[in-house]
Amino acid sequence: MTHLLPRGRHFTLLWTIPDAVGGLTSAALHRSRAFAAYGGADVDILTFDNRVDYPAVTAQLRERGELCEGMRIVNLWDWLREHEVARASHPKDSSDRPFTPLRTGEEDAAHRSVYRGGALLRRERLAVDGRTVLQTDYFRQDGSLLASDREDADVLGTRGGRSIVVCDRGGYPARSWGTSWALYRWWLDQLTAGAQESYLIADSKPVSRFLRTYRRPGRVTVTVVHGSHLVRNIGPWGPLRPQRAEVLRHLSDYDAVIFLTDRQRRDVQLRFGRHPNSAVIPNSRRLPVQPVQERPPGAGALLCALLRLKRPEHAVRAVTHAQRVEPEVSLNIFGDGSQRASIERLIAAARAEEVVHVWGWRDDARARLAQTSFLLMTSRSEGFGLVLLEAMGAGCIPIAYDIRYGPRDLIDHGGNGFLVRSGHVRGLARAIITLQRMPREQVAAMRDAARRTAEQYTDEAVLGRWAGELTAARERNHARPWVRNGRNSSAT
Repeated sequence: MTHLLPRGRHFTLLWTIPDAVGGLTSAALHRSRAFAAYGGADVDILTFDNRVDYPAVTAQLRERGELCEGMRIVNLWDWLREHEVARASHPKDSSDRPFTPLRTGEEDAAHRSVYRGGALLRRERLAVDGRTVLQTDYFRQDGSLLASDREDADVLGTRGGRSIVVCDRGGYPARSWGTSWALYRWWLDQLTAGAQESYLIADSKPVSRFLRTYRRPGRVTVTVVHGSHLVRNIGPWGPLRPQRAEVLRHLSDYDAVIFLTDRQRRDVQLRFGRHPNSAVIPNSRRLPVQPVQERPPGAGALLCALLRLKRPEHAVRAVTHAQRVEPEVSLNIFGDGSQRASIERLIAAARAEEVVHVWGWRDDARARLAQTSFLLMTSRSEGFGLVLLEAMGAGCIPIAYDIRYGPRDLIDHGGNGFLVRSGHVRGLARAIITLQRMPREQVAAMRDAARRTAEQYTDEAVLGRWAGELTAARERNHARPWVRNGRNSSAT
């Protein structure tokens, strides 16, 4: 196998893998597949959450082709279940770390249990509100106590202070930590032990915030900024999203920071200065076979989570308006989320049940883009707009709000798609109507132009950029003063 990527162990770090894989998770899994299939690198997908059904998740992802040979999912708590933890000389380093395992037995309002295949794997103690988790005990498949994690270590019943104690198979403390991040650093130390170089790429926001504290020689840390760092679409000096602010204020703590568009990187540089460890690597996609150009000209699609951030109601209103002028216009919505019920009510109120259809998440949604004329994007913000790239690769014409970030980086207005002022529903409708009235030859040329744009973002084209940036990040890691001096600035 050709090794396009630097040799070593490669890790993708996600907080979780949700049931509906899209957006950030889809991009991270796709990049990992490209690393494994074309880059000559096996990739471990690390997750830090405590869902208990990762064996089933893994099977489903393999069946759908999201995981390929050379990829595996490794969850923190499942890893601890499968590995013996060496006993520390002082298993409880501090008297401030209480160890009070929960009793197992009947459920009540203050406790709940989670099982896998009939085996108890997690038991939680709740606060008086019945929602806030104050303690989580983890169990092995054989029923032995794996760990006890208290989040009310300071005052019983009040969230504050952390005590995480991992036990041996006899249920006795083996190691303990006073923060979750300290546990995560210890886990990464176990996974990356040895002389071989390791490359750790964090995609999710909570893991990116943690990863900046993981400083080790030969452990190359990379964060990918998947979404907009701005609360509103008002320019580079607008309010920062709190979840992004910590990463952006500590850019130098990573060996590489990857943005998906030049525009976002420029905006960040205006505000936080230039950093030599920042780079632009867009998302990539495998292009489908050459799509059939002929398709119903009025067939539209919206493919996104049905959340307020995505403004799906704008797509519904634009299509129902356009359909009054061009009766062949229709919309298929693929996605689910908190706004689904309100979207269905909006469709009913407009008496548009025959025009707009809500399908929920479907495995074949992206494949259906090859039979779809246009795709709508109505988000308030994006990091790249991966679905635009997928649509363009299928010859599906994008009609998108001109937001930060993504649409303007991909769409040449009137050439391979349409850009509309953000929030302008009637502008969306006009673009849909314009497309319906264009000569067939002009529409075909626009589809060809969209596909040519997508060809610039193939796995093969983007993988070379990853190889170069990971190599540069490795050199930065080697050049850090704390490496040259043999020190380890985050040893715990």
